[in-house]
Amino acid sequence: MRRVVAVFLTHLWLRRFGAACAVILIFLSFIFFSYRLLWRGKLFPGISVSGIAIGGLSSERANEILSSRSGEFLESSLSLSYDEQRWIIEPSQLSLAYEPSLSVRAAYLSGRNEAFFGLPLLLSILQEGKDLPLRYTLDEQVLESSISAIASAVNVPSIPPSLEVLAAVDPQTHSRIKAEAGEAGLQLDVSSLRRTLHE
Repeated sequence: MRRVVAVFLTHLWLRRFGAACAVILIFLSFIFFSYRLLWRGKLFPGISVSGIAIGGLSSERANEILSSRSGEFLESSLSLSYDEQRWIIEPSQLSLAYEPSLSVRAAYLSGRNEAFFGLPLLLSILQEGKDLPLRYTLDEQVLESSISAIASAVNVPSIPPSLEVLAAVDPQTHSRIKAEAGEAGLQLDVSSLRRTLHE
């Protein structure tokens, strides 16, 4: 009899636990979809693109702001220097073109694409914000050529240490072994430079 009562209580507890979980899930779903409905047609607060705050704006307004700022970016050149050497890379050389509309689209979908499972991402955006990259296209071949030119100017081959056996004893060292310490070379970190240029 006690065993029957224990099994009954266990099943009752499981049913109550399941019902509580279902209620919580429905409540969270209601909050999630209500918040999405509240910001329908606008980007969630906390969203930015390359540091440009566009959260809470309509897609059209966000696109206008990014188009204006990307135009400013295209007017500036990239300057790289090492010791007394300096290289200037113009955006036009790389056929650089920003894509504000694609950037805004990605920003708008952030926190929306994942249905209910996007709730953790949405909460993260609300608490900490989210910065997305400004999308662009460029001529990768020209970029690689520019990096190669910089590397050729910067790189210095290393000279390894060496030992030489002399035919006669060296009067200064009193030895027939001549040692050369060698010299350290210099190698451009191409991967880091490429990553920096893309950023």
